[in-house]
Amino acid sequence: MEQPKITVYGAPWCPDCRQSKQFLGEQRVRYNWVDIDEDEEGRKRVQELNDGKQIIPTIIFEDGSILVEPSNAELAAKLGISPKAKREYYDLVIVGSGPVGLTTALYAAREGVETL
Repeated sequence: MEQPKITVYGAPWCPDCRQSKQFLGEQRVRYNWVDIDEDEEGRKRVQELNDGKQIIPTIIFEDGSILVEPSNAELAAKLGISPKAKREYYDLVIVGSGPVGLTTALYAAREGVETL
């Protein structure tokens, strides 16, 4: 299995860290997570990268570039992910992921309906 090429330094209590992790997960981007509350070396690395400040999330990419407290749009741009829909029009847009939304999505997929 290929190793992730992105390292996310953060802490479980940090809402921006949760947002970045959620975005990467939704986009199916593999990453290494370093909890700076548990990993002293990780904490030191974050401070080195941020002029002695403990700013999280700090995300390091394979090419050596770094994003600090990135928005989802900044992460998408760095990863080359387009936040725009692939098509201009869809036959069906499903809002919600409860039982009704899931059932609708399943039936739409069976019928070949273009769904967002």
